[in-house]
Amino acid sequence: MPCNKGGITLARRKDSSAPPAAPNEVSTYKAQKWVRLGKADARKYGALLDVTATHSLIRAASEAQRGQHNVNAWLINQVGPDQTGNERILVGLRKATEEIELLANDRSTSPRVQHQNGLRLGRLEAQVSNLEAQWRANVTKGRGTIQIAEQALETWVRYYSQIAAIYTRARANAGVRDVSSVQAEIPAMESIPLVEVEGFDHDDPPLVRKVRK
Repeated sequence: MPCNKGGITLARRKDSSAPPAAPNEVSTYKAQKWVRLGKADARKYGALLDVTATHSLIRAASEAQRGQHNVNAWLINQVGPDQTGNERILVGLRKATEEIELLANDRSTSPRVQHQNGLRLGRLEAQVSNLEAQWRANVTKGRGTIQIAEQALETWVRYYSQIAAIYTRARANAGVRDVSSVQAEIPAMESIPLVEVEGFDHDDPPLVRKVRK
């Protein structure tokens, strides 16, 4: 069963490491399909300008937008572990920094206690440094995934443009329009924006820790 998150349907399947980008080129089968539609619509919409968004072009745009929604769903699934990981890191950082502050403020004069506190402080500060490094690694990975998703989103705009060009040229060839002007008259699609994912804005964890002097 699929689940819904933020209006985006997430499929219950094993995530692929590659985003659902559009094909690099329109297949021969699809190209022939859109040529036939262009010729048919030339007869159907003979009086309309090529910039008109016909039902065929609206369908092509809808298919591309569906591909973009799939990219957004992929992005949510991919960055989820990084977001969860950084949430756990914040919990660990808060706990460690609180303990560091308590130990740093311990005014015990016992050499034994001071020695034990010093060892504990060293371990805690090493733990904090390790957690901060993990945070930065997750942020870097998340930002890289977002960039990949942005590029995949654009492939669907390009794919729609390829289909629309095939369709519009076939429609123009079957009609009376000047074929040389067809490319400039391809109706643009409304691109779906990239979904916003939180947790990757800051290079460092949003905590200010007190370090021993």
